[in-house]
Amino acid sequence: LPGIPAGARLYAKVPVIRQGGPASPPPSGPGQVQITVPGRQTPPAMVAQAVVVQGTVQDLRAGQEIWVFTQSPGSSRLNPQPQAAVVNSAGSWTSQTFVGSGGDAGKQFQILAVTADAAAVNTITGYLARAHQTGNYPGLPGIPAGARLYAKVPVIRT
Repeated sequence: LPGIPAGARLYAKVPVIRQGGPASPPPSGPGQVQITVPGRQTPPAMVAQAVVVQGTVQDLRAGQEIWVFTQSPGSSRLNPQPQAAVVNSAGSWTSQTFVGSGGDAGKQFQILAVTADAAAVNTITGYLARAHQTGNYPGLPGIPAGARLYAKVPVIRT
């Protein structure tokens, strides 16, 4: 932390000398996940039903994945995309994303980027397998446990 968090009070300082191997990674998720394409703008960006969403990530922890969801107008349910985003070593990612269905032109959707640990990935992939098997894609009721929302961008379907 850069300093003592708001509301906290310093009572004592103790010097510590660390011994041993390299420092372990921080317990929190990545420092930052952003959506760069489509951009956040007013009015919202116009997108086709199939769009490649792009973004950047810093400090993605081992075992974590980036997943993109869409949220339909008037719905609180989240629609995970068919697979996790592809992350490259330069810190950028892409995800083939499907926004709505055939009759959704002119409607506003949200595109969300989340990080997901193994438990969240299991929830997402389990949902996708069941939905594919049944042909019914109701969406998830919310962001799964083990996932964290980092970015949300409104778009309008063309």
